Amino acid sequence: MVVVLVLFFVVGGIVEIGRSSGPFHRSVTGSFASLGSSVVEQSNASASELRALRARLSGSTIDRAQLTVALGALVDDTRSQLDAVEGAAPPSPPGPGPASLTAALGLRARAARSLQGALDALLQMPAQPAATSAAPGGVATTAPAAISSEQAQADLVGVGSALGRSDVEYAAARRQLGALPGRVRLPASRWVRDPASWDPPAIGSLVTQVASAPVLLVVHQLALAAVRVDPGALPGPTPGAAASLPPTRHVTVTAVARNDGNVAEPGAVLTASLQQAGHTSSQSVRSTVSLGAGASTAVVLRRLSVRPGSSYVLTVSLVPPGSGAGAPPPLTAALVIGQAPPPTTTTTAPSTTTTTTTAPTTTTTAPRPSTTTGRSATTAR
Repeated sequence: MVVVLVLFFVVGGIVEIGRSSGPFHRSVTGSFASLGSSVVEQSNASASELRALRARLSGSTIDRAQLTVALGALVDDTRSQLDAVEGAAPPSPPGPGPASLTAALGLRARAARSLQGALDALLQMPAQPAATSAAPGGVATTAPAAISSEQAQADLVGVGSALGRSDVEYAAARRQLGALPGRVRLPASRWVRDPASWDPPAIGSLVTQVASAPVLLVVHQLALAAVRVDPGALPGPTPGAAASLPPTRHVTVTAVARNDGNVAEPGAVLTASLQQAGHTSSQSVRSTVSLGAGASTAVVLRRLSVRPGSSYVLTVSLVPPGSGAGAPPPLTAALVIGQAPPPTTTTTAPSTTTTTTTAPTTTTTAPRPSTTTGRSATTAR
C-alpha cells in the first residue's frame, strides 16, 4: 500500500513537472497560436468585406438581393470564426490571452448580427442564411418589425462601438499571447481604422443614403403568368369571345403565380371564382401562396361545379396580404360548357306473324245418267 502511494505521488509529480516545463508551454502556445493566426486571417478578410459593403451602400451600387447575401455571409463567417476558437481542444495557454481573443471574436460576431438586424429592419428585408438567400424561389420569410431611420442610426453607432471594443480586446490578446514562452506573435487585426466613420454624423449620412437609394426601395409586384382550365377549353372564334369546353360537370383551374418584386410575399391569396350567366351568386376556391423575390409556382385549385349547356365568367385574382400593394389585375374569361347530347333511344319493331288460310275444297259429283238397253223407256200404246 505504501509502495503504491509512493509510486502515485512520484508519477503525479513527473506529470506536474512536465506541464510546468518550458517545452510544454511552448508547444501549447504554438498550437494555439497556429489556430489563432488562421482564424484572425479569416477575421481580417471579413473586415475587408465589411468595408467594401459600406462603400457600396454609400455609392448605392448594391441591390436588396446582393445586400441580403453579403450580410448573411458576414454573419455566418464571424460566427464560424468564434466557434473555431471556442471549440479549440484543451489545454489552452495560460493567462488571459485566450479569453481576450475569444472576447474579441465574440464582439465581432455580435456586431455583424446587429448590423444585419438594423439594415433588415430599416429596409424591411427578411434575414436569410447566406447559403440560401441567393436562390430565387427559396422559402419566403417574414421581414422584421420596421424601425425608423433614427433607430437604425443608433443601432449602427452601437455596431461601430462594439467593433472598436473588439479591436481593444484583440490587441490585449495579441500582447498577452506574445509574452508567453515561445513569443509567438499573432497577425495584426483592426476592424475600425477610422473611428470617426462610426460616429453619429457619419452613420446618419449613411442611413439617409441607404433609406433613399432607388435600388434598395421595396418593390411589391405579383403577376399571374398563366391560367389553365381543365378539361381543356377551345378558344373563341374572335379575341374576347367565350371559350368552349366539352360537356362536363366540373372544371379545375391551374394558375401560375410569379413574384416580380424584390421582396418576399408570404401569404398571398390566389382565388378562382365562377359566376353563371343570369345569376348573382358565385362559387369560389382559394389557396395561400408564399413566394420569394423572383420566384414562381403553379397552383392547382380545387375543382368547381358547372352545368352542361350553361355559360360562366371565370375570374382569377392574386392578392398579397396587408395593403394589397403589388396585386396584379384579375384575369377574366367567358366559358361555355357544352351541352350533353340527348340520350340515344333504340326502338325495336315487333315481329310480324303471317297466317295462311286454305279454303276448303268441295267436290260435287253429278248423278250418272240412266242407260236402257234393248227396250225403250217409253212404250207407246
